[in-house]
Amino acid sequence: MAVLRWMVLVLAVFLSPQCSLAAVNQNWLTNIIQNLKNEYELGDSYSLAVNLPVNQDLNSLADVLKDDPADAVKQAISTGQVYQGTRVVAAAQSGALAHVLEKIQPLIKSSDGNVLIVYSEGYPDANGIDNKISNIVQNWKSYAFVFSKVADVADANTLQRAAVFKGQELSKFGLENIFRCYEQSDSFQCTNCKAGDNVAPSCVADAMQSNANEETAVDAPEPPAGSDEGTISGLNNGSGIGSEPRKGKKRQKGKKGEQGGEVKEGGKRGKGGKVRKSGKCGKGSKMKS
Repeated sequence: MAVLRWMVLVLAVFLSPQCSLAAVNQNWLTNIIQNLKNEYELGDSYSLAVNLPVNQDLNSLADVLKDDPADAVKQAISTGQVYQGTRVVAAAQSGALAHVLEKIQPLIKSSDGNVLIVYSEGYPDANGIDNKISNIVQNWKSYAFVFSKVADVADANTLQRAAVFKGQELSKFGLENIFRCYEQSDSFQCTNCKAGDNVAPSCVADAMQSNANEETAVDAPEPPAGSDEGTISGLNNGSGIGSEPRKGKKRQKGKKGEQGGEVKEGGKRGKGGKVRKSGKCGKGSKMKS
């Protein structure tokens, strides 16, 4: 019986996935990404992979990256090449992310004790990268994929965008390891794309897009059993998804010649008053870097 228990324990250890370890700290990642963007200003569309010590101190980040100076990186990618250095791999041509992931093999030798950060300025073309993501998942105990812009999914509400996001190859990084880092109201912030079993709204739509689709997202019916579409509700990620709509309020007095009318049921308005849309939710709190 003791032998059987020992065998079960050994199997549990060897079969447990590496990605079960804690995800990268969000506050730390926010500061790192902001510094990397300042150090390597490579344009509006590029991908970057950086192999850093876990919990790298920001004060010594420049020393860690001294063998991969920004000038050398810019020179390489300006001629259409993939820069492949000691800790940094970068590309800016079409399919930049795939090119970067192809060139990270030498970094695998120094993966122990390091965290791999893959950053994409803009939303990347991520086709055909399944095997390349597997190389990262299998060789790094700590890693993160970071992007800045949401995908352009025309005429889709938040739930539909989330279903598309989960169906892409990028999701194989694991939602807990995917972050969106971007400027929001003069503040740089990073958001983890995992919200329960679903995708955080801020990872699939900007605030204005989320508000425009808010009513549809909140009232959308649940997807059928077995569907990849997850419901996104009750979240407080700045998009207001899942909050109770507020009823219409009295209008304040307008300009000369206008009288404030009270909004009536059914969307009608009183004399001189305009109908206000209800159901908008307040913005969530922002994370400061």
